[in-house]
Amino acid sequence: MHKLIRLFFCLPIIAACFCHAQDMWNGHQQLLIVTTGDWQDKQGALVKYERIGDDSPWVFIEGPIPVVLGKSGLAWGIGLHPMPSNANPYKMEGDQKSPAGIFPLGSAFGFASEDQMGHLEIDYFQLNVNTEAVDDLLSQHYNMIVKSNEVIPDWHSSERMLFEPLYEIGMVINHNFPNPKKGAGSAIFFHIWRSEHSGTAGCTAMSQENLVSMLSWLNKDKNPLLVQLPVHEYDELMCEWDLPKLEK
Repeated sequence: MHKLIRLFFCLPIIAACFCHAQDMWNGHQQLLIVTTGDWQDKQGALVKYERIGDDSPWVFIEGPIPVVLGKSGLAWGIGLHPMPSNANPYKMEGDQKSPAGIFPLGSAFGFASEDQMGHLEIDYFQLNVNTEAVDDLLSQHYNMIVKSNEVIPDWHSSERMLFEPLYEIGMVINHNFPNPKKGAGSAIFFHIWRSEHSGTAGCTAMSQENLVSMLSWLNKDKNPLLVQLPVHEYDELMCEWDLPKLEK
């Protein structure tokens, strides 16, 4: 991309589902797990897990950390997860739902300079007046963060990220990426919340203190992933996806 910021009772089948799921986690040593009470809930909790290698168990690190999600809850997004046969609802542009599933994490971003954020062990870029997150379905840059002075603008709708106070610090969630399906949702981030009761337009938000702490913990070399699901869905998929048992 040119000039873009790159950003159950499962005894008979347990071996097969475990092996298949285990492959999905190979090379990943950090997990952020966000769960909600139901598909419609806008409040949830985040926990951190880590392991030392592919053959090691996941170890609980911290949580629960309060988060808020889309004002309309969750819907299945496009990520690394196999889509359940009964998957419903699906994430759509403008539905004010956060994506459910398993997603890689992109770069952190914010108002501070790269030098000021040099302590992070993840990629980081500074927002400027030209940084835009494109959500126009007709644009070739849909669901991409671009510098508008470095490409030919072909969009009529975008977020000018520097002018959103909640993006003082944040991180890209690679939903519907890198080959975005038009209309399946765009500009999904971790960012600062307005309050613990205010839902988002589809992102996952938390207090600035908790967000800074989370970003400081993440390590690019450990290939962190986000798992985001209603808790009953998480429990149903725990065997099939080889998910760690949640700490209460």
